[in-house]
Amino acid sequence: MKTGMIAALAGLTVTGMASASFVGYFVTSANVSNSGQNLTVYTVAARFNGATDTLLNAFNLGSTSGAGALSGFWHKDNDSGSSNVLTQSGGTWSPTLTGSATLNRPYDSYLTIGSQAAATNATSADPSWNSGGNTSAAGWNRPDLPNNGTLGWFNSSPPTLQGRVGNSPGLPTTDVRVGQFVLSANDTVNRTYQLQVAYNNGVSGSAVQFGTGTFRLCPGFTYYRDLDGDGFGSQSSGSVFDCTQPTGYVLNNLDCNDNDATLNPSTIWYRDLDGDGFGSSTNGTLAQCTQPTGYVRNNTDNCPSIANPGQEDCNGNTIGDVCELANGSVDCNSNGLVDSCEIAAGISPDCDSDGKPDDCEGAVFIASQSNLLPLTGAVFAEQTFTGLPRAYGAQPKITIEATADLGATNDGVIVTVDGGAGSVFFLTDGTDCPSTPN
Repeated sequence: MKTGMIAALAGLTVTGMASASFVGYFVTSANVSNSGQNLTVYTVAARFNGATDTLLNAFNLGSTSGAGALSGFWHKDNDSGSSNVLTQSGGTWSPTLTGSATLNRPYDSYLTIGSQAAATNATSADPSWNSGGNTSAAGWNRPDLPNNGTLGWFNSSPPTLQGRVGNSPGLPTTDVRVGQFVLSANDTVNRTYQLQVAYNNGVSGSAVQFGTGTFRLCPGFTYYRDLDGDGFGSQSSGSVFDCTQPTGYVLNNLDCNDNDATLNPSTIWYRDLDGDGFGSSTNGTLAQCTQPTGYVRNNTDNCPSIANPGQEDCNGNTIGDVCELANGSVDCNSNGLVDSCEIAAGISPDCDSDGKPDDCEGAVFIASQSNLLPLTGAVFAEQTFTGLPRAYGAQPKITIEATADLGATNDGVIVTVDGGAGSVFFLTDGTDCPSTPN
């Protein structure tokens, strides 16, 4: 439509007034059936951001995806070409000829400014329907769209305010309906269109403004942005309605943390039965997005039944020390240390290397070190131990470990008790424990 006609329709062209703002086109779809046909009904709306923004007319509708997008529409109206029958070979785009609001309108393709199809709808076609392309004298009383790229329609009675935001039944209060397009549910034609609109802010004397945008008719879906790339989207990250899946978007809206790829509905949580911050799969697992009470994300508890916050495992056998000590069999002297660990650390000797500290096998430790110094040559070194326990009715056993080389045939240890005669022990006469040093 020419600008002059737009201004005449508005009748309010005055510059310098408050402006409105056109946001773009928004398409919704619904699948229905009628007369044995499976259909997809597309509602196209122009969105604005002002509380009284008013659409005056739409113009220059054309396909940007080829002539195939200009046909294939279903109509069910009461004009002479279709007579209330669902058809693709006849019909009209006029919203005043649709007929029944329940039997016809839900399945009929029509163009409008705001209101749904009804006999009282004030939308009219402009002369562009009768010029250029494959136009005919039928104007907009035809089932397809002329291939001229200039198709337009307008609100012929602006005082009705049917083009104002909030006056399009069934749509958000920011939207104004511009058309309903009904296609076969299995339609695969690439259908992309460009359309311009003329509008103002709905205030008397305000300037007419213009906007241009495109929209697509396809069985689209709402896709949700997947920021962390874990296959789960989030409404808080953003969403789009599109015919094809955009890169970085998914169909689901299930992610509870779209900034952490390890947190999603497939996250495995492990039960922390002892409450030490470490979980174990043997106690149970749950798969969900948010952390369940009593569960953690790790499966590393080395003692699932007894709290072990430090996860101590002195001998590296993957069993926590607290579990080994609770067993009792690994702490023969009840000193709170795992036997193998205290032997390895030199805390308790294990003369016979059987994995048990010597004191668990009857040894009484009088001293753990002496002041003896390294010897060379035929000399003696002496260490006196006091406070030895006395035995009555039994023969005591004294074990002496000399960390010196007693390998020569004349090297030995002389032991005297209470100043009595000394007994000499040579390597060949006694037990070499451990074998090195003697």
